[in-house]
Amino acid sequence: MKKILLYLLLFPLIFSCKKDEIADEQRPDYRLTEALTKYNDLLSGSANGWKGHLFPAGGGGYGFLFNFNGKNRVEMLADIDEESGLKLFESSYRLKATTLPSIYFDTYSYLHLLADPDPGVNGGQPGWGLYSDFEFSILESSADTIKLKGNLNGSTLVLVKASATEAAAYKAGHLNVLKKNIADYLNANSFNYIETAKHNTIAFNLNLNSKKLILSYDSSGILKTKNIGFAFSGLNDLVLSTTVNIENLVFNKVRIAEDKGSLSLVHKDQVIPVQVSNAPLFSFDQMLGVQFSSIVLPFEETVAGTGSDYNTIRNSVLLNARNSLSPGSTFPELRISFNTVDKTMVLDLIIVQGAEVFHARYAFYYTKKGESYAFEYVGAIDGNAIYLETVFKPFITGMTGGTFKFDYEHGQANLMGSGTNSIKPGFKFIGYLR
Repeated sequence: MKKILLYLLLFPLIFSCKKDEIADEQRPDYRLTEALTKYNDLLSGSANGWKGHLFPAGGGGYGFLFNFNGKNRVEMLADIDEESGLKLFESSYRLKATTLPSIYFDTYSYLHLLADPDPGVNGGQPGWGLYSDFEFSILESSADTIKLKGNLNGSTLVLVKASATEAAAYKAGHLNVLKKNIADYLNANSFNYIETAKHNTIAFNLNLNSKKLILSYDSSGILKTKNIGFAFSGLNDLVLSTTVNIENLVFNKVRIAEDKGSLSLVHKDQVIPVQVSNAPLFSFDQMLGVQFSSIVLPFEETVAGTGSDYNTIRNSVLLNARNSLSPGSTFPELRISFNTVDKTMVLDLIIVQGAEVFHARYAFYYTKKGESYAFEYVGAIDGNAIYLETVFKPFITGMTGGTFKFDYEHGQANLMGSGTNSIKPGFKFIGYLR
């Protein structure tokens, strides 16, 4: 009996000793702290910073350069606009222990622009922005790559160590240069395509507004499309949000040649040339809402080939609009934009007064029969449009009287399209396709 009591008295002492003998490196809090230290050293240890490829849950993609100093400060560049591509923005960050080790960009930065809930900031959805993130969990890492996932919207962010050449180019504004090189190529080469081993043709287009690669192909007489987000990266690349695999073709990057005269698709050692056609691969009607969604009319100039009725109405609208607004107001563009999902069309008259740009937007519903479009006027969308509605009425009448046929305009330096009224063929406009 005395021996049993003695053993019972010894149990607490034995357990106490074992608890105290747990090594520090086995404690969960120690391991987590060690992981955060490792990631902080990894982030700040890249002498040339990190190329960032961000793919918001809302689609598209954005290229970044990040420089972490290890003391909760980070500088960044981004391909969002001209300013973000040239001006380094410094903000703060912190590593935090949550379910997974996480990095929080905790003061306003270029990342926050993409997630800003105000639609006026970056054209996103009210309350959500572009469904992007500025707090990320670290999923995996190696010496030169870190993969992260947004904690709120699930955006993907991949960090890749930058070379000295790439870092110097970024800081000299190369993100803007790369965007311009791609835009110049697309303006000079309207109809790009790739060909599979089975000789199937796939139309290839880069939408620089939505930051998406659009692949279009005929499947049993039906046009199908794939949309893949891309981010500008390094010296000559566009990194895709996912690896594309079509028949024998596999690629995850688009690369512009050093001479800026050609594009290729890249995956490891495989290089696929992008070919150029002199003629459209698919009809205008098939590509509306796929390769392009807008026709941009140069509103203050007469474009060769436009109809006499259209120019008479255009000149009347210009004269009355100038008389209605402050002296010096100009109207460089009228944008005709289609939403092929909602079957709506918006006429957006661009108004420039000094350094400020304003919009007057008019909404229409449309119906289709074959390749003919009929428009029904809905009304003015904003205050400028309401103010100028009487002035703009002749153009509204021109759009709603009769049906329209749209087509490519061949023989132009850039990709252009036209719309012609079936009842009044003289009401024909021509503009750039975007």
